[in-house]
Amino acid sequence: MNDRATLEIPSRAAEVSEAPFTRLRHVVEHAAHLLPAQGPITVFIHHNTLHAFEDLPFDLGVEKGAHVFGCQPYLTEDRYREALTRGRIRFADLQEVLEKDLGGRAGEKVPCFGTLLQLRLSMLQYPLRTGPAVELIWHVAELNALRRVRPEASSAVRAQLIAETRRWVMRDLRTGFDPARNGSPKTPPRGGLSDSLSELLGRYREPAIEDWTDDEWEGFTLQALWRVCCDGVRDLPAFTPPPASAVRHRDLLLEATGEDTDTVVHERLIRFCSAFLDQGFAQWELPRRD
Repeated sequence: MNDRATLEIPSRAAEVSEAPFTRLRHVVEHAAHLLPAQGPITVFIHHNTLHAFEDLPFDLGVEKGAHVFGCQPYLTEDRYREALTRGRIRFADLQEVLEKDLGGRAGEKVPCFGTLLQLRLSMLQYPLRTGPAVELIWHVAELNALRRVRPEASSAVRAQLIAETRRWVMRDLRTGFDPARNGSPKTPPRGGLSDSLSELLGRYREPAIEDWTDDEWEGFTLQALWRVCCDGVRDLPAFTPPPASAVRHRDLLLEATGEDTDTVVHERLIRFCSAFLDQGFAQWELPRRD
């Protein structure tokens, strides 16, 4: 009986001491499944770096790989818009893909924007910039965005925008509505105008509106559009984007402490990584690197 107990004790101790290494081996093997199965490639050769996601459709595999590895799966939207401008991507093809994606909703009406298809096309053609208020004010001033229509907009769109604004101002804002045209009572000048639009009319020489130049109409159009947008969202609650899900330990530490460990570690870590990963170009080689 004593001999059995003596034999069992070392084996249990060995199991306890080996348990952390077993878990570590399992974690390493699991992580290795997501990594390429070969070392650095020095010549052109085909290798599927997403082989761990081969069971998924291509688009889902790429998206999951981007989440796991924390990388950019496709070109940036600016690169795609540049290709659209240069003709590398045809507008007709983009419209066809959107029509297929929207299906029966493509012709659905969106107030003030036309159809859902037209709205989506505009959002893909022209980026929607976001940022703090100070950055937005600087961006508008730097690009003269409230005086000149953006250069990527076609001359036809620019002319239509200015012409419709001119008709709106001359017909409705200054003289009110014509009862013979729509049955509504004639309103006094500026009836129903917001304070911001009333102030804008005053700034733009309203008494001499008949003599406004094309540049003045373009500037008024953009500033009126800006003020209408600001009036429309003024009473909405502030939008708070959802927090990004943590992928790395650094993300958890940043959320908990507010300190980014990347800025602390990278300066030193990059030097060591170069010694391990260098392909023969470093001035010195890490001892026992193999």
